[in-house]
Amino acid sequence: MSRSTPTRPATSSATSTPKGPELRSSYEDVELDLMAPRAGKSTGIAVPRVLRAQGAVLLTSNKSDVYAVTRAQREKAGTVWTFDPQGIAHSPRAMWWNILGECHTIEGARRMAGHFVASVNDDTAKKDFWISAAQNTLTALFLAAARGRAPLTELLAWLADPADRTPVDLLREVGLIAMAEQLQGTVRGAVETRDGIYETARQTASCLLDPEILAWVTPTRTSRSSARTGTSSAPTRSTSSPRTAAARRRASSPASPTRPCGRVSWPPSGWAAGSTRR
Repeated sequence: MSRSTPTRPATSSATSTPKGPELRSSYEDVELDLMAPRAGKSTGIAVPRVLRAQGAVLLTSNKSDVYAVTRAQREKAGTVWTFDPQGIAHSPRAMWWNILGECHTIEGARRMAGHFVASVNDDTAKKDFWISAAQNTLTALFLAAARGRAPLTELLAWLADPADRTPVDLLREVGLIAMAEQLQGTVRGAVETRDGIYETARQTASCLLDPEILAWVTPTRTSRSSARTGTSSAPTRSTSSPRTAAARRRASSPASPTRPCGRVSWPPSGWAAGSTRR
């Protein structure tokens, strides 16, 4: 068999001779580069920018090429945080992201709920009743979990069991009476309506059912082992009152084998490569 010879050798735009006017931009300018496949977006633009950056870099990508090329060099400048719940870079989990960190206020909880709802929402469903109702329900549950120091696994249990009064009681304990009443009204509404709202909310948060993804957003020591064995990491249901359970959660928090990101939700979702000096 004869090997075919390409009619034109492949060249990278990073080393090719420019044929147009030179374009320059500062570190504060916003730039949008539209390029064809294999035109050198990674090698000619992304990789050099990451390596030349004088400060922290936030890199998000659906491929691991830029991350793989730049990580070793960036580690010489500071700490590299890798958030890879989808396994794109095949990086071991050395941190976890507290997505409830920004849910201590109604605005923060609604914003987080909006991110989950956006995964199943589209232009035709922007004013859909079920989508809006699911976002309201998720907002209340995120707020109850954040204020009551409940783990995400418990929030998933609330979604699975609309009759669970724990989130309503937690909201009442922290003085969010109106939010508690709204959630209770949803739970006590017509069964068909309630089940439709909760089913929509469960669909928006279905990604958290994957133990590999859940491990990146929970601090429990069993998260990683559960991800390997495929077992559920849902907490054991207690027969004690919600008030007693909430007090027990506030008295002690689970130890974490990894470095938590704290209440400020740092680093943000999609963090792939970057550095910070300490």
